[in-house]
Amino acid sequence: MARSVRHSARRRIGAHLYTQRAAVQASAPVGAHVYPVHSELNSPGTFGKKSNRHRPRPLAPVLVIVAILLAFYFLGFAVFNFVVYPRSVLNGDDISLQPASEVASSVATSVANHVLSVSDSSGFSMEIKGSDVDLKFNDKAFAASIISQQNPWLWPIAVFSSHDIAPIYESSFDEDSLKDEVDSAVDSYNQKATQSTDATMAYDNTSSTFAIVAEKQGTALNSDVVEAQVSDALQVFDSTLVLTDDAYIHPSVTSDDANLQTAVSQANALLGAMQSLTVGGTQVAEVTKAQLASWLTINDDFSVSVDTDAITAWAQGEFSSQLDSVSTTRNYTTPDGFSYTVSGGTYGWNIDGASLADSISSAIESGSAGTIEIPMKQTASVWAPGAADWGSRWIDINLTTQHAKLYDNGSVTWESDIVSGNSSKGYDTPTGVYSIDSYMTSTASSGSRVKLISPEVDAEGNPTYTSYVDYWIPFIGNLVALHDATWRSSFGGTIYQTNGSHGCVNLPASAAASLYSLVKVGDVVVVHD
Repeated sequence: MARSVRHSARRRIGAHLYTQRAAVQASAPVGAHVYPVHSELNSPGTFGKKSNRHRPRPLAPVLVIVAILLAFYFLGFAVFNFVVYPRSVLNGDDISLQPASEVASSVATSVANHVLSVSDSSGFSMEIKGSDVDLKFNDKAFAASIISQQNPWLWPIAVFSSHDIAPIYESSFDEDSLKDEVDSAVDSYNQKATQSTDATMAYDNTSSTFAIVAEKQGTALNSDVVEAQVSDALQVFDSTLVLTDDAYIHPSVTSDDANLQTAVSQANALLGAMQSLTVGGTQVAEVTKAQLASWLTINDDFSVSVDTDAITAWAQGEFSSQLDSVSTTRNYTTPDGFSYTVSGGTYGWNIDGASLADSISSAIESGSAGTIEIPMKQTASVWAPGAADWGSRWIDINLTTQHAKLYDNGSVTWESDIVSGNSSKGYDTPTGVYSIDSYMTSTASSGSRVKLISPEVDAEGNPTYTSYVDYWIPFIGNLVALHDATWRSSFGGTIYQTNGSHGCVNLPASAAASLYSLVKVGDVVVVHD
């Protein structure tokens, strides 16, 4: 029954559709194309349903594509968190698409036998072996440093660019061992190296001024700086190191140093303090600029000072030897035409070097030129270096002729034969220029005869001789004198050679009395051969 109903319905629907199609075709213009009327009933199984022909297409395919791209992107992100970008170079080597850990391992292998060659432009060279300083390499930190230089989020763009990887090394070594290695090599080298010199000032004889002497750069190395440069090279595992100029020991004072330039100006100002040195108002010497320059010192703080010790040494030494006449050799001619040479003695000019040095130092420090009268410890009658500075009055004792004379103002006012010290026993009368001292006395002035006691004693401790004289005219302390010798019957000749005195000059009694009446304390006595 049910099947009959369905078939009847289909027949009715079909008849209805035919009627509609016929009506449309009948009303359509001639030649027009008539499309069949669509009905949901045209297709089996569509009865009672709406058509999906004009709805939007589903989004599923797009989402699938997006999901695939995202998966690929995150895969790249994950990979480039440990793999090096394509077109990457490390120290000239292509490390593209290598795991960073493998790159680090490769570097670690080369580090195991690392050698650093160190040199400079002046001939220094040394090698530092990694094993000598316990050099170690942190490969994990190195790998991390490579990855840190690429941004994995940007890998889709970065893979098309070139990348020059800058290595970041993390190393360690024994600093004490490194110091020992460097110090040993540098010390050995510096023994033959040229040392640097600081700029300083020096006196220029041509210009008579102080001028700056330029510094000189040497080739000696600063061990601490060399060590620092070697340390830096080891930290990045360099195989060669050429030391920079910083490694040399440089002058600490250069020509353009303002303090040095000021010191030169101060020193040149002091050179103006030249001094005229006089004796009795007569110039006998001069402190020149060159002399002044030798007494100026530039101190560590660049202040200029006067070297008083140097001035004192000069005044008491070199200058005194030039001007002092005490004990020096003198050449002279007597009024009666005889020429002699005499050396030794205690009479003459004797400079007070210490006082002179004080005066010169004060004058230089004030920067003022002037005149200084040379202070003396002892003076003579006239200023006559190398000649008879005792003037025109003196007692002249000739040991060769055994004769003595008193010259006074060009004339012989007294003379006598003598007997001097016994030369065979070594009692020679000392030669030299002396003066009669304050021990001068006579029987008349003392009230008794002058007692002479030998300074030598015999085996029993008694003086070897005791003598008495009436006239005692000493010229070497109170030991050597001209005196009367009444125990002698003859004088002159060669008596002194075997029977001379103990050093004194023996005179006949009358000659001693006459001389005593003519001379006074301070008169010069010249004893010569």
